[in-house]
Amino acid sequence: MSAPTSPRGGSASLEKISDVGLLEAWNGAIGEIREPRSALRTRLDPLLCEALATSPACLSASLEALLRGYDADSVSRVVARASELRAPGGRTWAALAILPSTVPGVGLEPLL
Repeated sequence: MSAPTSPRGGSASLEKISDVGLLEAWNGAIGEIREPRSALRTRLDPLLCEALATSPACLSASLEALLRGYDADSVSRVVARASELRAPGGRTWAALAILPSTVPGVGLEPLL
């Protein structure tokens, strides 16, 4: 039996994205989540509050606390370091894994 493949291309698709493209996508997504008045947050906040049984103020504070370290400069440094470690042929030996350890983090995980 062959291994399942992602309908969107999985890691092969990700490897085609330039560092600049990756940073733009990441910063755009995180920026939308961090901005309480963004269209995304306006749609998601009521659903997240219900799913997590929390108040809008608690959700907002939790998202800010969770994502504070994922600002553009911090992520740029991680991507630059991974680029330095890239092996011949374009494969990257470094990986970034985000493992939530809080209830709001687990709720946010599918968005990331």
